[in-house]
Order: sequence, then C-alpha cells, then structure tokens
Amino acid sequence: MRTTIQAAKGLGMRTTLELPDPLFARLKARAARCHIHHQQALHYWEQQAAEKAPMPIWRL
Repeated sequence: MRTTIQAAKGLGMRTTLELPDPLFARLKARAARCHIHHQQALHYWEQQAAEKAPMPIWRL
C-alpha cells in the first residue's frame, strides 16, 4: 500500500512510503483505536522513533 504524508502544511512537502498491506492495515487499526487519522499516527510514531534512535558516529 502506498501512502503519502504531507510533512508540513503550507510548504508543499510530501513523502511517499511503501508499506506492506498487513502493516498498513495494522497502522490504520491502531490509529482508529486512538481516534486519530492514520497519517497523524504515522507522523507521531516516526517522531518518537527518531528521538529514541542513537545518532550515527561518522569516522573520518
């Protein structure tokens, strides 16, 4: 399933993600349980994951 997320309203930025159908169905079901749109849920969960991810160490 392909879903397009608008990253910032008014800026025209978009990101397209390719998600397997079972994962997309789980995403939509979980968002529905939280009473939010699946795009809002994906944006929130992406932010949470980005904050927890360690920064890569670049070696020169």
